Amino acid sequence: MNEPFPAPEIESAAPGHRKPRYDSVGDAMSAGRHAAEEKAKATAPALADLVGSAVQDLAYGAAFGVFFTGYFVRELVPADLRRNVVRGFKRGRSAAKFAAEEICGKHEQAAAGGTPSPAS
Repeated sequence: MNEPFPAPEIESAAPGHRKPRYDSVGDAMSAGRHAAEEKAKATAPALADLVGSAVQDLAYGAAFGVFFTGYFVRELVPADLRRNVVRGFKRGRSAAKFAAEEICGKHEQAAAGGTPSPAS
């Protein structure tokens, strides 16, 4: 990797402030690229830590919100109602599984060249 060219400095409009002077646009671009690389290398670890911390805080907040709400609702809902909700979910799952198996069975019969019986 090429090292940046040392730029001769010239007096700028601001008193006591010097700005670099380059022989060509290419030299100025090269020096700017090297300066940007150095700044990026110095900033990258801090930025990575910041992003990691933000992701951790977001995950914590999401988990806390979901589980707090679940436990809070669980404590508010009477046990009998909870049992009925669970029973309803189980029966709905069984009915959906049965319906899917019937539909898939009819499709498999049609694909095999058979025709489904009118009773099914």
